[in-house]
Amino acid sequence: VIVLKNNKTMSIKGIDGLISDKPSILGIRTADCLPIFFYNPKMKIIAAIHAGWKGLYKGIIKNTVKSMKKLGSYAQTVVVIGPHIKSCCYNVDYKRIEDFKEKCKFQVDISEFHDGKHYLDLGKVAFLQLVNMGISPSNIDVFNNCTSCESRFWSFRRDKQIAKRMINFIGLH
Repeated sequence: VIVLKNNKTMSIKGIDGLISDKPSILGIRTADCLPIFFYNPKMKIIAAIHAGWKGLYKGIIKNTVKSMKKLGSYAQTVVVIGPHIKSCCYNVDYKRIEDFKEKCKFQVDISEFHDGKHYLDLGKVAFLQLVNMGISPSNIDVFNNCTSCESRFWSFRRDKQIAKRMINFIGLH
């Protein structure tokens, strides 16, 4: 996660999170991963992060919230979790679910089991991590449609190598 020093047009590769307190538009590309947007209306700070399972596991939400706090943003931050693969389509090895529960100390279920497979709810993981970082649940909005189920979205799980990416953005003026 990086804090942008200016609002000049640029493309930054290899970064999963951007934060700005200057007039700017932040964009990220996804195709099943979670686009997560932060906005603090009082401090005029925005952030956009690309959160796949690895990013969520490694703490991208924690890093983003900590970086925003350094700029003065915290109490009134609102968050939107955009279109992403939902638990109905995201089957994983049970070890990944156990790893998340252990690392994040979740006391609630973050998975489903059906058809002999385990399914991880990345949106719920992100929501719980945000709440654990002090974001009010009433300030978090989670998009409810699944990128894999709905053909109007790009999905890497569904479309494999032919999948394109969705552009997600947030702006501050």
